[in-house]
Amino acid sequence: MVYADSSVLISLVMRDSNSDSATAMMVEGGRKLVFSKLLELEVGNAIRLAVGMGRMNEVEGMSSQRRMESFRSSGTWLEVELDWLRVFGRAMGLSRGHSSVMKSRSLDILHVASAMEIGAKTFWSFDDRQRQLAEAVGLRINP
Repeated sequence: MVYADSSVLISLVMRDSNSDSATAMMVEGGRKLVFSKLLELEVGNAIRLAVGMGRMNEVEGMSSQRRMESFRSSGTWLEVELDWLRVFGRAMGLSRGHSSVMKSRSLDILHVASAMEIGAKTFWSFDDRQRQLAEAVGLRINP
């Protein structure tokens, strides 16, 4: 099971500088990606924010939303329910153990804690600090 953070999922549903890499990772990885309420919030909000900021128009935003729903309904993105008390507990430990050195942001920590909570072995992200944290806790990361 692969935990892909929002940077990867956003690149799959919205065209950006990482879209080709995200698509290649999906094709080469051949595995289902985890999809949680946190990711649903972040991906959906990124679409709405892009429309609101004029980076895409309403039609493009609706198309991105449909792509997200297509990934979900096809089972490409495997929906998981997380125990948020446990995720936040892990996140607090990660923060205490790594943030002063790695300068991790809260949402980055929550993504890594979520991956750990569901037992993912692989973590995909385009964010260098997040990848560094994931690797520090033993998750395989994308190149």
